[in-house]
Amino acid sequence: MPVSHKGWASDCLAGFSVAMVALPVAMGGGLIAMAPLGPAYVSLAVKSGLICALLAALVTACFGSACHTSGGPSNSTSIVLASALAGMGVSGAGIGEVMLMLALIVCLSGAMLVFAGWIGWGSLVKYIPRPVTSGFMTGGGILLILSQVHAALGATPGEAWTNLLHNIHIGAVCVSVITFWVCVHAPRWQLPIPPALLGLLAGSAAHYVGGELLGPGSFGYALGRFPALSETPLWWGAFKPAAILHLDWVHLVSAALLVTLMSAVQTLMTAQALDALAHSRHDANQELIGFGLGNVASGLFGGVASSATLARAIAAYKAGGQSRRAGGFSSVMLLGIVLLAYRDWE
Repeated sequence: MPVSHKGWASDCLAGFSVAMVALPVAMGGGLIAMAPLGPAYVSLAVKSGLICALLAALVTACFGSACHTSGGPSNSTSIVLASALAGMGVSGAGIGEVMLMLALIVCLSGAMLVFAGWIGWGSLVKYIPRPVTSGFMTGGGILLILSQVHAALGATPGEAWTNLLHNIHIGAVCVSVITFWVCVHAPRWQLPIPPALLGLLAGSAAHYVGGELLGPGSFGYALGRFPALSETPLWWGAFKPAAILHLDWVHLVSAALLVTLMSAVQTLMTAQALDALAHSRHDANQELIGFGLGNVASGLFGGVASSATLARAIAAYKAGGQSRRAGGFSSVMLLGIVLLAYRDWE
């Protein structure tokens, strides 16, 4: 059946809506995943989140099944990655080795998702008890909050907890509070802008306005130079036989399995929720294959793990998205937004 021009227009509009939602989620997902590595990795974490949002959305649009789901970082998969990196003791490792471990975890999880979909395990995910996933996310969220206390208070990373209260940076605390307050209360304002993006903009404005009034550094420091998307992924230079053999493969495979499980659960639960809302149907096994290939693509180019999120799916549905093309359009539009903003990040 030929596709109408109206369908293409609706998918294009939905792609723009998804891109606006995906931008802050992608940045946050990268920051969450690489939080245990410290402030030196912040700009690289943002890039990894955006790489995932760009590639995973495009690949899942081509190989997925559900009409409204699209690939990209999520809090759940990023929390698993953060826990894995923290447990592997990467604080003393070089940046190339760290990115190699991250890439292997993400690519392995993608391969596991593809395998699970290929042998028809998609229907088994629904039997995982909700309290299990809820407890896992709650525990991971608590660990994440603890890992960000130093940054929110403006204290030196690694500062002893007993000395933390003596090294609080009041300006950084103000920026953290403003950002958090806007994120929490923005849904009440019913603006056509995602709450996370509003919080990001409000916190950034507070940082720079405060810096202009009280001097540079008064409200904390910026992330630094944003790495170019076209730069060669750092793990490529560390991919050597000697380095591969000395990695903790038990921990790597365990982490990849956890990422696989969380990605599968969240992706299929999101697809089921949208099916009920939009009266559509999806193929669970094909959905796992699509998101698995998205993870492989993301990992190869230095991105974090991907899964579907309800926020992106709802944005596509409410904007009138009619097919998986909306996910592909969101990838293209997100790339345009990043390229336009990059001149200000250099």
